[in-house]
Amino acid sequence: MEPKYVNGIKMTAWSYYRMKKYAKSIEIFKRALKIKPDDKSAKNGIKISLSRLAHAEYKRKNYHAAINIYKKALARDPEYLNPLKMIGWSYYRLKKYIIAHLYFKKVLLKNPHDKNALQGVRVSLSRLAYTDFKNKEFSKALKTYLIILRAYPDYVNALKMTGWTYYKLGEYRKARAYFSKAIRLKPDDNNSKHGLEACNRRLNY
Repeated sequence: MEPKYVNGIKMTAWSYYRMKKYAKSIEIFKRALKIKPDDKSAKNGIKISLSRLAHAEYKRKNYHAAINIYKKALARDPEYLNPLKMIGWSYYRLKKYIIAHLYFKKVLLKNPHDKNALQGVRVSLSRLAYTDFKNKEFSKALKTYLIILRAYPDYVNALKMTGWTYYKLGEYRKARAYFSKAIRLKPDDNNSKHGLEACNRRLNY
């Protein structure tokens, strides 16, 4: 088959891609690959069309569908970081924080400075800890909050929640120290101020 014919198929596929008709663009890119299996442009077209299709499902809050499509994009290129991150965020939206955290960590193994993945690790662990806190599993919550603070020592939300977790465990001096640090970093945080006052009452300060 003439290369020009393959190029024409690819151009048609890219046109559908630009019209945001990603399912159609994938179909036509696959047609190009049947003719020329090693065509990098067609392979890339399928990969990013899948990613866009998945993101459309994500925006519609169809997170399970989004995960399945992102995984197809990832299968075509295991080094493609965007699907890894978005699978993480999809699991986060489904409140499956442990799985979300694992996907964000996979991204960071490949790119330790990825800000979006770093945020994903932080918020997924925070949600996991807060779920344990609400379920009154305070020792479990504390372990997770301390892990967060080792990585993000100035994360105010984790500092004050560590304070409240120690408070619930009856360790008022430790709680007071965390509330005090949270207030130093964010002086107008009323929740931390309330926690500090509660500790002072318990300690007769």
